[in-house]
Amino acid sequence: MIGIFKLDQLAGSGVTILRGLLAPALWIIWVIGAAIILFIPSVLGRMAKIRSSIQH
Repeated sequence: MIGIFKLDQLAGSGVTILRGLLAPALWIIWVIGAAIILFIPSVLGRMAKIRSSIQH
């Protein structure tokens, strides 16, 4: 019984550690995703301008 309880405790602490690591990772991913979504139109516009200037 004691061994099982200790394993359960270890699993619980592992889950909390994973959650602690995952939370900031998810925030970083979310911020990067938002930045990409916001910057895509301006980047595409710049690329289109560069292409049109090269062609002329």
